Order: sequence, then structure tokens, then C-alpha cells
Amino acid sequence: MARRMPLVVVDVGGDPDRVTGLLNGYDDVHRDGPELAVHRVLLDTFDWRIRRAGGALSWCDGTLSWRDRATGHIDTVPQDDLPRWPADVVTGAVHDRLADACEVRILLSRVEIDLAVRRYRMLDDLDKTVAWIDLERGSVDSGTPVAIMLVRGVRGYDAEHARLLRRLAEDLGAPTADCDPADILYAAAGLEPGGYPGDHEVCLTPTMAANEAVARTCRHLLQTMRANEAGVIADLDTEFLHDFRVAVRRTRSLLGASKRVLPDLVRDDFRKRFKWMGDITTPVRDLDVFFLAIPAYAHAVARDDPAVLAPLVDVVAADQQAAHAALSEALLSQDYAELVSDWSETLDTLPTDDETTEAEDPIVEVARRRIWKAYRVVRRDGRAIDEDSPSEMLHRLRKDAKVLRYLLEAFGTVFDTDRTQVAVRELKRLQENLGAFQDAEVQSQELREFAIRIARRPNDADTVMALGILAGHIEQLQHDARAQFATSFARFDARDNRALYKGLLSPKAAR
Repeated sequence: MARRMPLVVVDVGGDPDRVTGLLNGYDDVHRDGPELAVHRVLLDTFDWRIRRAGGALSWCDGTLSWRDRATGHIDTVPQDDLPRWPADVVTGAVHDRLADACEVRILLSRVEIDLAVRRYRMLDDLDKTVAWIDLERGSVDSGTPVAIMLVRGVRGYDAEHARLLRRLAEDLGAPTADCDPADILYAAAGLEPGGYPGDHEVCLTPTMAANEAVARTCRHLLQTMRANEAGVIADLDTEFLHDFRVAVRRTRSLLGASKRVLPDLVRDDFRKRFKWMGDITTPVRDLDVFFLAIPAYAHAVARDDPAVLAPLVDVVAADQQAAHAALSEALLSQDYAELVSDWSETLDTLPTDDETTEAEDPIVEVARRRIWKAYRVVRRDGRAIDEDSPSEMLHRLRKDAKVLRYLLEAFGTVFDTDRTQVAVRELKRLQENLGAFQDAEVQSQELREFAIRIARRPNDADTVMALGILAGHIEQLQHDARAQFATSFARFDARDNRALYKGLLSPKAAR
């Protein structure tokens, strides 16, 4: 259901009594019914995907509403309980917008507030309702008072709606600027919508000292890790671990590229400790990826009876829970606490010694050399692969490509931004191919182990047969990815892309 009536939201601030008195004094404005008590909840994903999609999602006493922030258009749907996933919402406009925006992310309650709502109607000379006014007042969890006035027009009476707004602006002594009601509540709660460190670009300048640029980037990555810790431990959704792992891997890549920028003893120590962190997260992530792929696999090999893969779901879920318990124990351990503390102190002090001969060099020069070296490694290892090359060579190339991409994304802002974005985009195409090959190989190995365990259980013969079909399906996916590699790498190694890297990393490319 959609509302298309003109709506203006006014932040009344901390003086709702003045507005109440004002409305009570208008001859053509009348109270409509008793004061109502409502409970409103603003929802979004951890990384604010709904807001980035241009929406604002709220739940109020059994109704879920999606408001388009640009147009004010509202779609609503009955919803008895707070939804956790888009799948919890019945099919329709709100469900579709949520599914597109959230993908695999869980919905979180961002702000909850109890409001007292007084409703007024404005009548014309014929006693017809030409506008509605809702005055909402309450306080958020922090105790900050909130008051919002919603002035909603009635179809066919736009002129009367506009006159009411002009009258309110004049009597309030301030313009009735249209606000977003979600922004008002977020501000009262002390939240900054969109304030997720993983979405923010680190500000670097070409002349910044290399050690300071590395430290600033690593601090940002550490903030991303810390921001996702609680979500990883609570196992809210798979993206918490994904973002945590990416921050860990990027940190390891920067440490690897910081020779002569940070002391070798410091680099070796933290590379080993961050490798431990990366290793402990790998089993959970591999199982997450497998679990998320099961619906597609069920559709591919068991369309007539998707439930035949239910035993596989149970086994994967049990293994994921066990791996997650080990990861949570690691994140709550003294070793992890000391890693975070020691790394933060190191980034603040920026130690140097006789080996750190490039610590004070401009980051643009250091980054140019490191990125060019990483690019040449990818090009060399990729060119060495032919039809008979073992899979290990593709896996090594996949790691090489990750290092190149992380360096481009970490330091690309000190070069030509447009060229950097093109370079990353072309590299992503190659990574997608290598990632598909890697995922299929890992899942093929995992599936064999799952099948052996399931075969030992009684009454699962149909599932074992389905797993045999699935094994063939995954092997075909791996074969297809392998067959596509030559084309994918040829595009990356094309003359235009080689020229792009040369132009990007030439001395004239720095901003």
C-alpha cells in the first residue's frame, strides 16, 4: 500500500508545547480523537545499506514502512513483529526494496522510541478535511526529547496544504523546512547514519610520509575490525566476518609492502600475529560461503525435492557453529586483546631503525614502487599459467591479485582517481574468475567429507545420491571457471590495461 499525499515533516525541536498552543488557537484546526501512544523502531543494516539505497525503514505498531528519502513516497505493509531479514516481509514493494538493498545482511533496530501522538485536522469553509497534522513527542533511549510535526495534505487540496505551511512558518517564526523524520530521531539518539568505517576512504596526500600513510590506513582497518567484532561473535550475519577478514588481509598486505617503512622486527611480529587471525577465520568463512550456496545448489540438482539436501544443511550448520565457537574464543582471548593493543600502540609511535630508510619518503613514491612490483608479480604469474598448470598456480595468482588490489585501494587516492578505479574494476574481473575456481575446489573437497558423514546415517540414501549429482555440478563449475581463465587473464594483460598501469604509476601520475 502506498501513500502519495503531500507530506512535510517539521522538526519542532524542544518546544512542542508552543506548537500545541499554536494549533489549539487556529479556528480551522481541530483535535481529532484522543492522544495515541505508539512505539516506533528505525531499522537498517549494520553498514546502513537501506540508507545508501535512498530509503528509511521504520516499524510502528504492526506496520512496516519504507520511505523514499528523495521523494517522500511511502510504501507500507502489515508486519506483526520486527523483521530480521527481507524474507520475513510478505512479497510486495517493501519486500523487494529490502531484498535489493540488504541482500544477506540482517536488519538491526537502530532507534526505538515511545511517542505520544496528537492528531489534528484542518477544515475548509464546507467543513471538509483539507490537511492532517500529527504532532509526535517523546524521548529516545538516551533521554533526548524529540518532537516532530507531520503536515500531510489531502488529494485535491494542495493549495490549502501550502497555505497551512506558510501560516505555520510565519507563526513559528522559522521556515517549515521539510526534514527526514529518521534523521531527527537519529540525531536525538546521537547516531550518525552511514557512519561505518568500512565505507570511508582514508584521506592521504601524495607528499605524506610513507610511515604515516601506512599507519593512517592501518588505523582505519583496525577500526573496521573493532566495529565488526561484536557482530562476528554474535554471528548475526555473514558480512560481519567478511568485513573483518578483509580488514585483516589488507593489514597483512600493507605489512608485507612496508619493508624499509616499518622495522623488520615489527613487520615480522605482526605479520605472524595477523596471519593467526586470518587462519582462525578461514574455516568459518568457507562454511559460510558453502551454506549460502546451498539454495542455488538445491535448485540445480534437486528441483523436484529441495528438502533432499536438508541433511547437508544440518551437517554444514553444525560444522559452522563449531568453527564459529573456536573463532569467538579467539576473539575473546588475551592473545587477541594484546594484538589489538600492541598494534594500536605501534601505529601511534611509528617506530624506526636503521632499516627504515623509506619511512619519511613521500607515500606517492613508495606506493608507486610497491604497486608496480605487485602488478608485475600478477602479470608474471598469470602468464606462466597454461592449460596444463596445476590448480596451485591459480591459487597463488589469486593471492597475488588480492595484494595488488589492496594496495591499489589503500594508496590509489594519491594517484589519478579515475584511472585507479578503472584498474581496480579490471582487476576485479580477474579476481571473480579466480574466486569462482577457488570456491568450487574448496566446496568440492568439503562436499566429499560431508557425503562420507551423511552416508553413515540411516535413511539418507536419497540425499547421498543427490550429493553425487551435486559433486558433478560443482566439478563442472570449477571446470567452467578454469576454461574461462585464459580469456579473463588475457583481458587483464591486454595492451590497454598495461598502458593504464604505466600511466597510473608514472612519475606524472601523482596528484
